[in-house]
Amino acid sequence: MKFLLLVFGSAVSLPLPVAEAWETRELYREFHGEGAAVGDLNGDGHLDLAYGPFWFAGPDFSEARRYRAGGPFVAERGYSDSFFGFVRDFNQDGKKDLLFFGFPGKEAKIHLNPGDDSMWPEFVVADQVANESPHFVDLIPGGSPEIVCARSGSYGYFEAGNDPTKAWKWTPISLPG
Repeated sequence: MKFLLLVFGSAVSLPLPVAEAWETRELYREFHGEGAAVGDLNGDGHLDLAYGPFWFAGPDFSEARRYRAGGPFVAERGYSDSFFGFVRDFNQDGKKDLLFFGFPGKEAKIHLNPGDDSMWPEFVVADQVANESPHFVDLIPGGSPEIVCARSGSYGYFEAGNDPTKAWKWTPISLPG
């Protein structure tokens, strides 16, 4: 299996169905995020990549397409606002959307895929994802995965309601501190 290493401040490897080897390609010179999200955003059967305010269509990842506002960050001065990213069809319209967790202690936002080149509507779904190792996992069967993290000194999870673009319900599972 061949892997493609994408370089843009953070590294992500995507499996490619070819012989064992590495191919390295720099997609973007400026620093826009610590993490990225991988999934089929345009519905063509190829994995795509979202990084910072851009997404790149696979399999060639040759063009940066903007899905939200935002500029580059200076790595020497601090972190970005894009740490962990996930791809999922949150509003069940057949198009894959994005969920990004910002800097630890900041909010989690869903960006709904409009299916064209316009900016993607943004919704804050969690007001504070406060630890450096949050997860997006299916704790409670029957719905969207939950955001497992810390908030206001407690550990717990955010759970989507019937409308995943509205604020998700916080359930603490530990006492503060």
